[in-house]
Amino acid sequence: MVNIAAHKSGLRVAALGLTAIVLAASGCAAPTAREEKPRSSSTPSSTPETPKTTPTTGQPVSSSNTALPIKGLTNDGKGEYLQTTISADDPAMKVIPETVDPSASERFTADEIQDAQRFIATFIAEETIDSILNANPTDRTTIDAWWSRNKDKVEPSNLDEFYADVHSADENKPLVMRGFFRDGKYDLMYGASQPHVIDRTLTPTSVKGGEVNGLKVVGINFDASYNLAANHNGEQVPETTTATISYTVTNEVTGHWQITGYYSHFNTIPAGDIGSR
Repeated sequence: MVNIAAHKSGLRVAALGLTAIVLAASGCAAPTAREEKPRSSSTPSSTPETPKTTPTTGQPVSSSNTALPIKGLTNDGKGEYLQTTISADDPAMKVIPETVDPSASERFTADEIQDAQRFIATFIAEETIDSILNANPTDRTTIDAWWSRNKDKVEPSNLDEFYADVHSADENKPLVMRGFFRDGKYDLMYGASQPHVIDRTLTPTSVKGGEVNGLKVVGINFDASYNLAANHNGEQVPETTTATISYTVTNEVTGHWQITGYYSHFNTIPAGDIGSR
């Protein structure tokens, strides 16, 4: 039987007044803070459903190559690995007009929405999926290093709350993906020429706008699927995840995009559970 590790959703609404603009049409009531999304009863496949646009897809990695672009060599406290990024011409960086709700286009220009989508897609590729917190989610030194590198991406009034989220071991606060479920059972692969991400698909599905505490925000939702290079009994095997990932951002405080809220739900097939592959 395939073991599904379903990570509860996290929705930061407390202290933000964040409406469910990334989940429902503008004007709908906001859900309860840290609302839990039901765990999936279906088995996610390593082959995603046909996306609305050409997906971002890499090729299976060897010890020395990946088709996904590389940001650089990083270290998560367990070892070195190649952190992946997303190319500027990737389809996931391009706004699909049909996904843009009037609540967004009435508040932001087309160029602003495009910039916001690039910012969020890049953050998802580099940090939500491939950060140093994924494989080492509880080490305080690693957490502090990640926060130091990324706190400027958070809107200032949310710094204290997001800092607490990142330092929590609560699966219901997934600002980025953190592999608590591995818990010593296995690790990801490491090496100076080894990426963690084998392949990745990002598909933007909705763009909505709103106002939070006097700030205009835009929320963009992505469907994602990806495989990580897991070390299972000394062999590289895929760890498969499907996810819904959403962030709301504003550019009104500092002039560049910063995160004001998030909602994520991850379903993972742990390494070694290969019955459905």
